[in-house]
Amino acid sequence: MSREEHVVVAAIDFGSTYSGYAFQFRGSDKICSLSTFSGSTVTYKAPTVILFDKDKNFNSFGYQAENKYAELAEEGNHVGWRYFRCFKMELYRSKEQRKLRAASTVKDDQGQKMKIVDVFGGAIKYLKDELMGELLTHAPNFEEKDVKWLITVPAIWDDAAKQIMFKAAEKAGISPAHFVFEPEAAAIFCKNEYETADDPRQKDIFKANCNFILIDLGGGTVDVTAHKVNDDGTLDALMPPSGGPWGGNNVNRKFFELLENIFGAEVFRRFSAEEMDERLELERSFEVKKRLDGQFSIKLPARLIELAGVTQIQESQHAPKVTFRKDKLFINASTVLDIFEETIEQTIVHVSEQLQKADLQNVSTIVLVGGFAESKILQQMMKSRFDPNIYMLVIPQAPELAVLKGAVLYGLDESVIRSHRMPYTVGIDSSVPFEEGIHPEQRRNFQNGSYKCTDIFKVFIKRGERIQPDLESATYEVRATNPEEAVIELYKTDRDDTPTYTSDCTLLGKVRLTLIAPTQANQNEKDIREQTNPIIKVNMYFGGTFVTVKAVQDGTNKSIVTNINFL
Repeated sequence: MSREEHVVVAAIDFGSTYSGYAFQFRGSDKICSLSTFSGSTVTYKAPTVILFDKDKNFNSFGYQAENKYAELAEEGNHVGWRYFRCFKMELYRSKEQRKLRAASTVKDDQGQKMKIVDVFGGAIKYLKDELMGELLTHAPNFEEKDVKWLITVPAIWDDAAKQIMFKAAEKAGISPAHFVFEPEAAAIFCKNEYETADDPRQKDIFKANCNFILIDLGGGTVDVTAHKVNDDGTLDALMPPSGGPWGGNNVNRKFFELLENIFGAEVFRRFSAEEMDERLELERSFEVKKRLDGQFSIKLPARLIELAGVTQIQESQHAPKVTFRKDKLFINASTVLDIFEETIEQTIVHVSEQLQKADLQNVSTIVLVGGFAESKILQQMMKSRFDPNIYMLVIPQAPELAVLKGAVLYGLDESVIRSHRMPYTVGIDSSVPFEEGIHPEQRRNFQNGSYKCTDIFKVFIKRGERIQPDLESATYEVRATNPEEAVIELYKTDRDDTPTYTSDCTLLGKVRLTLIAPTQANQNEKDIREQTNPIIKVNMYFGGTFVTVKAVQDGTNKSIVTNINFL
């Protein structure tokens, strides 16, 4: 079904801390999003928490999963159930800690393992089914084929992590799934939101030739991109995506470290294990308090007070930082700032470094989106560190929905993103004539009658180069290593400088092409007589979510078009 034939565009924003969905019918100007309840609180997203039973069957997701597991734990029946939270970060951590495989696993709350694809697939399926149920209330005869599915992914994920997400979407019954990078979706939303604003002062914020940097502040990671608004309203990337694990969950971790120090690690561990429901309410309360600035108070669970004892709290070494009255803990302003400062500082330092680069010298606007962008402390620190005479700070209404709604807009018109920037440098292993005193002796190899220096990194496209969806990013020719098969190994590096040798790079992936004996041209017959291995023409496409390679055997119609397998 072509883009124009889809009745509705539906987007799933799969976040580290919260997830949700939104959709829009073609011809409508309204984006509908999920509303869910947690006690008396209404949220637009549900916690990214999933629960499976002892047989690994899906049980619940979001607030329902949190509440169900807490009930099981209170009754002592939770052992063997599989409770996963903050598991999206496993795909980011794997970039540094381990190589992702299709069979890679993730640990639950009890240390039990399940395949990453099954856990992610279960969560995506829940959101998909909920969304379909919502659509059926609007159109009872609705079918899944009428939906164009979008799933958000961090721009700083590597290719293996994106492929895991793609496999999870297939397992959830979404095929094909279209991916959109989270900060790009947010950029689309912000531009659209301000262009259509009633206030004329807002309309000019994202006018033609405006350059802006966008910071997507999620629970797990911070994604940073920069774009230029073109005359036709499309967006061109100004730099490769960047960022790191500096999301709002780090602030949660610092807050609970403070509580452990106040009450004692053993007391807090016992409380968390025995009173999971009260621990859960404490976490939810802090999520609300994170948006405030200055001193705040938080209601302490009765069981925690009972275990710790009022005297211990009052005599704590942290007494100057906190006070205890009745069942509330009051944390002074300087201590609150300590909880936030380290996490926010990492983002500020990174953004400051990006703004010093040549391609970003004309940036005049800093845009904050994501759930953590609602933090008043974060907003104040950003305002104090970036000169308002140079940079305008923009925070849209409901910044936690910017990615989700932007993904819907992207699904309606993908052409709004005109270009990306290459996130890494790509090339192949090659050889050059060996030069004494220049090339290391251990790389000297005798090939085809002369000495060669092997393992040379031959670059085809560099990090930071402009790439466009559906257009060739690089083209080259390579001679097959034997007459029957060509295996093309692609290497990459994230460094700004280019390594000389492939041993200083990482293997991006392989493309395998089975060759056929050419029979059509005289030159092909000559190649067979001389047993010359055929030449392979390779076209590479980096402008989409995945790397696509087209390999053609010269002189024949033999070709393949494939996505590289990164797992």
